[in-house]
Amino acid sequence: MYKNLFFLLSVLAGTASYATSPEPTTTQPTINKTKFEVPETQFETLQLMDELEETIESSKNDIEELESFRLKIESATNYMSAFNDFSMLNKLVADLKTAIEETNKRNFRSTEINSQYKLEMRLLSEVDALIPEELRYRLDWLQSIQSREVVSEVQSFIQIINEIINRISKRDQRFSMYYGTLAVTKESLIFQTVTDLEAYMDIVVTAFKTEIPTQLNSCIKSIDDKIKSKEIKIKDAKYKLSEIYNKENDKFDINVLAIWVGLPAFCLTILLLYLIPEWLSRNNPDKKINYSSLLQLITVFLLTMTILILGLSGLLTPEVLGTLIGGISGYVLNRTVSSNRATS
Repeated sequence: MYKNLFFLLSVLAGTASYATSPEPTTTQPTINKTKFEVPETQFETLQLMDELEETIESSKNDIEELESFRLKIESATNYMSAFNDFSMLNKLVADLKTAIEETNKRNFRSTEINSQYKLEMRLLSEVDALIPEELRYRLDWLQSIQSREVVSEVQSFIQIINEIINRISKRDQRFSMYYGTLAVTKESLIFQTVTDLEAYMDIVVTAFKTEIPTQLNSCIKSIDDKIKSKEIKIKDAKYKLSEIYNKENDKFDINVLAIWVGLPAFCLTILLLYLIPEWLSRNNPDKKINYSSLLQLITVFLLTMTILILGLSGLLTPEVLGTLIGGISGYVLNRTVSSNRATS
């Protein structure tokens, strides 16, 4: 009998200790937000905590990749802001103007065409070399980016920049020429007249002084907006986690009260239930004590207390709690009715 009693008390103590063990507390920033409703069930709370922690982690990774991309754009912006001198192209442009005039004057003779074509290729190569390395993106760098949102931002920017670069480098026109023949024809020339060359140089100057810097500044602003959005998302997730921790701490306070007050009272009740019949049996030796019924009574008390502790800690949903209480009540009533019938 004593062994059974001690075993039941040890089970109760272990269950109470598990139910009231607090979650590890984490210092969270204080954010002025509307009241956040914490889910009632433990399962939903844990699921939400996993989602919030995943949101924080993914947002931090996105910010890191956005900041890396921003450094590349800033480097290109610094280069473009310091670049205002096209004097290194002046002599080449002047020589090309002379070659174009000579080619037209000689009615596009092959010798003049070859000379003009070589100068055109030199000019386009020089212009292409002025484009900063930060605006030339390799596929392997894009593949290293994990965030789809960042990849989308980079690809959108590259598409716009490539359109400008292709326009000033004349790539489409150069690569569309037929390379099967060694001879360079009139159709192979990029500039048919001096006016064409002057219009092209205006495009180059506008691209370097206006178009590319404008796109770089716009990209930086877009990146900054996305970083701020991610930071807000992180703060919001941390705020919700802090609310969950606060609610868990409140539950812990309730459980501590239940343990320090309810458990001693419960243990005292069990001892009284056992000791009083013992005392009565000693004073009335002729009266027999039904220890089987006493053990059943103690077991019912133990299970009821355990269920209440688990319910207070949030480990049991209201539906499960009601089912267990109803099951115990049905068992007790059934045993009582059966006992009365047997006695009759």
